Parts: sequence; structure tokens; C-alpha cells
Amino acid sequence: MVITKIRPRNPQFFKVILNGSFQLAIPIEFRKYLRDEKCEEGEAVLRNSGKSWRVKVNGFCFKEGWADFARDCHLHIGDFVVFKHEGGLVFDVSVFDRSACEKEYQPLLHPQNETKREAGMFESRGKEPILEKKINKSKGSASTHSGALKAAVKEYAASCKFEDPFFVVPMRKFNLTKYTLCIPKDFAKSNGLTGKSFEVILKDQGGNGGRSWSVQLKQEIDGRVNLASGWNAFAVANRLKEDQLCIFKLLHEDGKLVFDVTVVDYKPSGRKFPPPAADVSSKD
Repeated sequence: MVITKIRPRNPQFFKVILNGSFQLAIPIEFRKYLRDEKCEEGEAVLRNSGKSWRVKVNGFCFKEGWADFARDCHLHIGDFVVFKHEGGLVFDVSVFDRSACEKEYQPLLHPQNETKREAGMFESRGKEPILEKKINKSKGSASTHSGALKAAVKEYAASCKFEDPFFVVPMRKFNLTKYTLCIPKDFAKSNGLTGKSFEVILKDQGGNGGRSWSVQLKQEIDGRVNLASGWNAFAVANRLKEDQLCIFKLLHEDGKLVFDVTVVDYKPSGRKFPPPAADVSSKD
């Protein structure tokens, strides 16, 4: 007796994110559907939450453009990603995290906006502040404001005379609505914050020695390091607002990694900031 298999109308496959590779292989068994449509190679379209990404397919692998998709969708190691084939090289993609629930994303957010929002970050290893290079293609008044804010960040970072490593980052809407904050890559690498996820402590400058929050440091698939779970509580408790500057000074206390965080307001005219607080950890 011959058993006839019925081809799915929209075949699907899934992948579990196991590492930070800049490409992703399509399962061998699934490739027959692409061969049937004679689309083994070319430019795929990956769609998620009303947005789309163009990704090169070569050798049945998602290659150029995959890293952008992974970054913009905040893929983490352990995420479960489902690809629904819509014909040709078009896929609707759903992402599930370790809670077994589908991730939620802001609708109609341009996938490059996050990079633009993170423009202006500065870091230091305890010496001169270093600009974390980002591309800012905004125009008009938005560009003027971004440029002024970037200059203000540089000015304030240069005025900080900390012995401990630190970085300065302006708060963007993305940081306050998605409740995540990206640590500059060079800062993360030079201070041993890459390679695994773990908890850090954030301390503010409040009274009675300040308050503290445990925050998860998460490794993104593209190599970035983010403050994630727990950042929300810190941002809300400190009433963070867009365009405020946060200065993160890295300390080691009782074997724990601690960020001492100072928040200052940016003003487009006049004196932009109060002078930085004295570095109590400075050497005599």
C-alpha cells in the first residue's frame, strides 16, 4: 500500500538559536520545498511584526543580512524561531523565548531605528572617553538635536575624571519603552562583560547611600551586551526621561559587578549639566 504524503500549504521549520553565528542554515529536509520552487538561492524576505528584512540565501543558508535581522529582533541564545514559508523566499518569522511565549515587538518600527537611537554613546577605561561609533542618518531638526546631544555627551564624558572605567549614554525612547540598554561593545569586551549572561547591580545616587537593583546582563546573538531584565525597575524608580544622560561607572564590590549610575539632565541651551560628582574611588 502506497502512502501519499500531503504537502503542507505553508511548510514551516524551526531553529533553536545556539550561538552568535552570522548565518543560519535551512534544515536539509525543508530544502525540497525551495527546490520545488527553483529558489535555492537569492534574496529572502523575512517578515516579523509588520517589518521586513532582506537576507541573502546562499548554499541554503541565510547569510548577508541575517545578523541585522537577529539584532533587530533581539535574538538570544536559547530562543526558538519558527519560519513559515509563504512562497518563493518569503518567510513569516515568529520568535519564542525561554518562557515558551512569543516575543512581542513594537509594530512598524524601522529595523535601523535602534542603531540611530544609540548614537552618541561614550565610554572610558578610566582614561580618555572613547566614542562608540554609530551611524546617524537622520535629517533636519532631528539631526541637529542629535548632533547637539552627541556633543553634550562628549563634553560631559571629558569632564569626568574617574579612575574606574565608565561610559556615558543618552536615554532614548527605545531605552524607556523596550526597557533595554546597550553597553558599548568595546567597553563590554575590555571589562570582561562578554561571553555569558549574568547579573550586575545598578546603584543610583539617592540618599542613604543610594538604592540598588539586580539587572540581567544579556548577550545578544550579534555580540552586543544589553542591560535587560531589571532595567525596567531601575528606569521607572529613577523616572528616567528621554535625552537625560546616564553615567555608568563600573565597580567591583564583594566579588560582584556594580554600576554606580549618575543621571543628569540635558538642556539644549546654556550650561548643559551640573559638574560631575567627585570620584570617591580615585586614588590619592
